[in-house]
Amino acid sequence: MSPATKLGPCCSCCCSRSVLGRPVEITLYYKVLAPIDRAWRVFVHMREKRGGGGWHNADHEPIGGRCALSTLQPGDFVVDRFTTTLDDVVLGAYELRVGLFTGYAPQWQNMPLSDAPAEIRSEATGVKLATLTVTPP
Repeated sequence: MSPATKLGPCCSCCCSRSVLGRPVEITLYYKVLAPIDRAWRVFVHMREKRGGGGWHNADHEPIGGRCALSTLQPGDFVVDRFTTTLDDVVLGAYELRVGLFTGYAPQWQNMPLSDAPAEIRSEATGVKLATLTVTPP
């Protein structure tokens, strides 16, 4: 099985709005479909939908670093809760894009996608899961 079919992410946010400068909790759910060959990390990018320069990066170790994805077995479910604070963005709507990567800049490698439906693909290595609107404090 190709690496692209290993994890099937879904997403939930505590809300569809976030107040600038305040924490927002995001929960990602994965089901392991095949053995995982390395310790992938999660990239979470929020890009301004209107095409401006707004951008927020919430990359992190899955499950708070408590359990490497490579130790999980097919059939396992992962609940990855994390909090990020959107204090470095402009107000507006942001697309939440998620995927997996390994390594460090400039030598990172993103897990390619093969089975994600076209309407949620974000390039070849991530999926668009939600829209989050950042409002003033």
